[in-house]
Amino acid sequence: MNDFQFKFLREGVGSFPPWLSVNPSCDSVKQGISIKLEFQIFVNYKEVYALNSGTIQLSTIVVLQLEDGKDYFISINAQFIPTSFGLPLILLLSLESDPVNKLSVNELQDQIYVGNDKVVA
Repeated sequence: MNDFQFKFLREGVGSFPPWLSVNPSCDSVKQGISIKLEFQIFVNYKEVYALNSGTIQLSTIVVLQLEDGKDYFISINAQFIPTSFGLPLILLLSLESDPVNKLSVNELQDQIYVGNDKVVA
């Protein structure tokens, strides 16, 4: 019988990023039997601004660690589509008529940084 468990791989951090969950996180699997793993990415309001501004990325590596066996590295990447949620109203008012999700990530980040300079000044 092989036991497996997942670990989030990042120096100094022992848990998954807040936007990632896996089910089941650990389980026992008999040899020759398959099991379904579900990776779920959920972004809450705390991460939206950081994603819109490019401060964080939806990218990480998890390790499927088999007891007395190999480690399998699984790369998880997702693309976040910009949204108006989490953006300051002053920034939203300064945008032209294009919806936020139609802007490229670089265009939105430029607007955010310009907007931050206006707010600070």
